[in-house]
Amino acid sequence: MLQNVKRWAVAVGLLLLLLVPVLLTSYKTIYATPEVTQGSASTTDTSNLSAWECTGNFSANDVIMVEFLPNIFWAQNPAAFDVLDNGTPVLYVDMNITDPKSNMSQYELWLTYDRTNNRFSVINVTALSLGEGINSTVFVPNKFTMTYTFIAGTAKLNGTYFANVTFVGFAVNYRANGTYKPAAFELFYARTVLQLSQPYASLLYVGYAIIPAGVIFLVYGVLKRTKPTRKASSRDLQHSHAG
Repeated sequence: MLQNVKRWAVAVGLLLLLLVPVLLTSYKTIYATPEVTQGSASTTDTSNLSAWECTGNFSANDVIMVEFLPNIFWAQNPAAFDVLDNGTPVLYVDMNITDPKSNMSQYELWLTYDRTNNRFSVINVTALSLGEGINSTVFVPNKFTMTYTFIAGTAKLNGTYFANVTFVGFAVNYRANGTYKPAAFELFYARTVLQLSQPYASLLYVGYAIIPAGVIFLVYGVLKRTKPTRKASSRDLQHSHAG
């Protein structure tokens, strides 16, 4: 019976000691959960900007989004619209975005106007040129909600980006004469932040607690001596018979 206990103690001790490196390795496991944040990138001080200009602070790899809402009064002048071959009226918007290193990117938007519901809509956005501070490749974050006018690209630099509308209209240029300013003009960002977690960090303390326990079991099983069984001698037999 005692021999079985010794074997059991050795087996438990070895098992506990073998678990230690596994636990000490697992506690370092890090899980990265992507979390999407979106919001206004506009700077707080816009006192020196007109309604046709805006600025935004971006970090490298942020998605640059532009919110540009037309003024409903732009639809009143037919000279502000070109007419495509299919009869679609188009109002052109030219826009520049200058990065923190003064490199300029140029965009052209086509807006049409539906008189049945009195609403403008964007039917085309073209990046005419991109400066060094904007990458045309955009990795849309998971769970991303696109509610803005268009995506300008991905920021390659940290710092302030300056957006400026240079032309609105066709035969007439609302930007030049300063009338009927846009209803809204603002820059927004979208970024993916990795939230790091170590769910198994407590295994470090468990591993250190197992080491002495494993050693105790192992020492007990190896060093525990079995009490020898004493053989009966002839003297003992004589005393037994005498009794």
